[in-house]
Amino acid sequence: MILKWKLALVMGGVVALSACGGSSGGDSASSAQGGVATSSANVPAPGNVVAASADVRQKVLVQGNANGFVAEKLVAALPAGNISDYDILVVQATGSLDKSQLAQVKSALAAGKEVVLDGDGSKTLKESALLKEITGTTIDVEAVRITQDQEGRGYYVTPVQTQAKAVIQASAQGAFMTNAEVVKSMNTVENVFGISASGGAQ
Repeated sequence: MILKWKLALVMGGVVALSACGGSSGGDSASSAQGGVATSSANVPAPGNVVAASADVRQKVLVQGNANGFVAEKLVAALPAGNISDYDILVVQATGSLDKSQLAQVKSALAAGKEVVLDGDGSKTLKESALLKEITGTTIDVEAVRITQDQEGRGYYVTPVQTQAKAVIQASAQGAFMTNAEVVKSMNTVENVFGISASGGAQ
């Protein structure tokens, strides 16, 4: 089960409404269709004929370096996008606030894209100025995926963990799982984005 939070806009700020479980299917710009991570922007309209070899996977655009733990796995598993054609925008969020970066993130969210605020896995986003500027709060996790709700009044925020952190959390909860089971059941990059541990869509 993937954990995510819904944040709603309140007088220019935000407030956390509740934590909710389940996959991202009904409230994110993407869903796992037929076991493949896809985007509604890439799914052909009813009646259109698409070759069986067509690549309908989400496209990833990484802003800046790709050293974040989420970026590394998404770049290895999904096709690259460009500024005019992408589904997932990945930005480093552990540094100081960059106004141009903030503008691009807000534009992406308003356009229905997914945005990943990434880190290198060594520290969390607890002090992230970018996350606080967008959502009005910070979260003590290594990375997050953010999507805007359809009404444009709030955000869905899904925490993303490194596999090592997920194993530690599972153990702390008394769950004795193999690494493969952790990948499939916790908020790892593989589980949140529907990619395989070895790269590529599941």
